[in-house]
Amino acid sequence: MNSPESETSGAADLSRLEYQCRSLRHWLVSVLALVMLGQMLMIIVSGTFTVYLLLLSRSTSKDLVEYRPQATKIINDYQQVSAPRMNDFLKKITEYARAHPDFAPILAKYGIKPGRLRQPPPACPSCRQSHRRQGGAALGKRLNQSCLAAVH
Repeated sequence: MNSPESETSGAADLSRLEYQCRSLRHWLVSVLALVMLGQMLMIIVSGTFTVYLLLLSRSTSKDLVEYRPQATKIINDYQQVSAPRMNDFLKKITEYARAHPDFAPILAKYGIKPGRLRQPPPACPSCRQSHRRQGGAALGKRLNQSCLAAVH
């Protein structure tokens, strides 16, 4: 009942299936190897990037320590000298606009509304909290002196 032709065709089918199984296994191993290689490369790249960010953070911290006294001096100068002068200028120009209504459109063009003076921003968080508690009033005289003396 088993003819030689069916045995050879069965052997050929078995041989073909074994070949397909081996090639599929080879393909699967190749894909897994590529995935693992990709994961390793991602780990290396992320580690390198982390080290770079760490070095950048250290460098920036050192720069911050160097520039902090200079920045504090500039901020204090702004709050004690420049801001009051700018507020005086704004006050004078708004008074002029009240006296001369034809000048009001020029102020409006630059977003300056008569009666509303711009306040200088506080230098540090404790100054900001103090500024908020005081209702946003002029900061000049009520500026937290401990903030001005301390180096932030």
